[in-house]
Amino acid sequence: MTSLRAFLNAAELVWFTVIDSERVGPIIVRGGIDYQALPPRFDSVAKIRRLFRRYWGVRFTNILICNLRLLRINGRLYAPVGDPPELPTTVVALRIVKRSGDSILVRAALTGLGEGRTTIFYTIRFDPKTGAARIVNRTGRRNDIRYQRCVRSCSR
Repeated sequence: MTSLRAFLNAAELVWFTVIDSERVGPIIVRGGIDYQALPPRFDSVAKIRRLFRRYWGVRFTNILICNLRLLRINGRLYAPVGDPPELPTTVVALRIVKRSGDSILVRAALTGLGEGRTTIFYTIRFDPKTGAARIVNRTGRRNDIRYQRCVRSCSR
């Protein structure tokens, strides 16, 4: 359970790894929002996608990337400047609710959003060849900017 907890904690924080990364260059304003270039380790959507795919399935990877609100300006990838809101990111308790073939359903209690706990259910699928885990579903998306359905076109 410790490694599952560590996996979920890392997955919850991976979006912040990009959005809170050290920025480079001047601030550019587009549509009233300040943007600054991402550092070289995140200078392409492909690099960010590889990082997110360590934890998330394809659908959630795309949602996470879209909710970074990236822009490509003069060939560089830019992200909004500013502090993201406090969100539940730390698993304090978890339980495997169901096992089914190559997947498990996990109920977890997360903290990090003010006081109290938020209950999240994750569906985690394991690759039958490599055993690699990927989160393919997560509840609690409505009030979390990282996981909201994305209706805008994302920079590629």
